[in-house]
Amino acid sequence: MDKIFSKRVFIFLFATFFIITLFSYGNCQPKVSKDTIPQDTSGPIRQQIEKLYSPKTLDRIEGAIALGKMGRKAAPAVPFLISLFEDSESVWLPTERHFTSPGKEAAKAVVKTKDLGAVSLLTAALKNQNAEGKERAAEVLGDLKDHQAVPALIQALKDPNPEVREAALETLGKLKDLQAVDPVIASLKDSSPEVREQAIETLTNFKDSRAVPALISILTDKNAEVREKAVEALSELKDPRAVTPLQASLKDNSAEVRKKAVEALAKFKDPQSVLAVINTLKDTDLDVRFESIKTLGEIRDARAIPALIPLLKDNLKKIRQEAQSSLRKFEEQAVDPLIKALQDESLRIRSGAAKILKDITGKKYGENHQKWSEWWEKSKKVQ
Repeated sequence: MDKIFSKRVFIFLFATFFIITLFSYGNCQPKVSKDTIPQDTSGPIRQQIEKLYSPKTLDRIEGAIALGKMGRKAAPAVPFLISLFEDSESVWLPTERHFTSPGKEAAKAVVKTKDLGAVSLLTAALKNQNAEGKERAAEVLGDLKDHQAVPALIQALKDPNPEVREAALETLGKLKDLQAVDPVIASLKDSSPEVREQAIETLTNFKDSRAVPALISILTDKNAEVREKAVEALSELKDPRAVTPLQASLKDNSAEVRKKAVEALAKFKDPQSVLAVINTLKDTDLDVRFESIKTLGEIRDARAIPALIPLLKDNLKKIRQEAQSSLRKFEEQAVDPLIKALQDESLRIRSGAAKILKDITGKKYGENHQKWSEWWEKSKKVQ
């Protein structure tokens, strides 16, 4: 009985919501006067532009969608679509089965017109519309990929709304115009952590070495997610100046930052990082320890071998297996230490060492220390 009642309540509420949505009215309409529709605008386009002025939200949405489907032919509608960007009345679109708004569909439609003449109107919208309209203008400029918009986007980095600044940064990252490098670097000091994160991502897209010192400086940002992004960016840029600062990040109070720093050092494969990474084998976080083992296998500095061998007896199978995998990568460098490990009191170390020796050399002497030693001495003489 309760299930039937609950189902009926759900159906009633959904039906009520659907009807309200279907016939919802709103006051957001294009700011451009309807009287400015050019006289020579074709009938179908004029019809859809006029729909943008409907008091019904769904009508405005459908008008924008229809204009988008017309593609380049709908270029005359661009000023009216842009002026609809501020319309954020979100409703359920039955045909598409998702929520949307006239402003969102208008932005999609402008992109589909591929009208580069829209750039001047969009840059004006970056200054004159509300925050949501400015965001949409920035996003559309990114999709149109016209570099004329760069100065206006740089100016938008000073907008009082952080979401607008973030959208402008994202678009600058798509355009990859190097005249924006210094303004984007300045955004690393933005008061919003989300804006700082987007600035880091944009600088990564630029791949410009001028960003490296600024990215290094933000490794000490008060926000852990920002520090994490900075580590990832330096990892992508692979500038050797980042190696020492990344070693310092191995002591960060965020386990995720430490993990990303270890992963980044694996890409550099710089032997000077070995001792710092060896120290992280004792990290309190399992993922950090695991990545440290992998990184030592990537760097392949012989100083790491004595630190890796004891991990063959770790309580965690995951750690033991990764230690074996890393030790294999050292190849002949690891043979002598592994033969010595065959005398260890730990069965796990002995069996692990024997398995790795077999994988490296192709020989099958098991855990017999004497046979391995004799074979190795003969091999060295031949070499």
